[in-house]
Amino acid sequence: MLAGLLALIGLCAVVGWAAAASQVTTTSGRLGTRSVVVASCQTTGTIVLRWGTPAFNPGANPHYQASSILASGLNASCNSKKYTVFVVNGSNASIASGSGTLPGSGSTATLAVAPTVNLTNAAKVVLTIRG
Repeated sequence: MLAGLLALIGLCAVVGWAAAASQVTTTSGRLGTRSVVVASCQTTGTIVLRWGTPAFNPGANPHYQASSILASGLNASCNSKKYTVFVVNGSNASIASGSGTLPGSGSTATLAVAPTVNLTNAAKVVLTIRG
């Protein structure tokens, strides 16, 4: 019980710090799913996430799938920062993820995720930019 309480207090402290130190944007637009972006470098504007080019999988369970997410509207202060992206299903379980470094210039980035995402299973995308 005490361990659970301490974990909850720690989580609240981390969430409080992250929200205070970062711009948190939640949208439900171009992805067809909810997206959450946490980026302290994004002081103005909104980062828009959309799927990379979807491909049709005609197998036994026909669906569209994608292996990347396109981020646009990045502030120059986010250039060369580290990122992590998660795609989660309706039960908040991660079904794909990716991480890397944003490009050194420009306002767009292609974020690779693996494994390839069955888009009917994707409920939310969470992008964190740090550094």
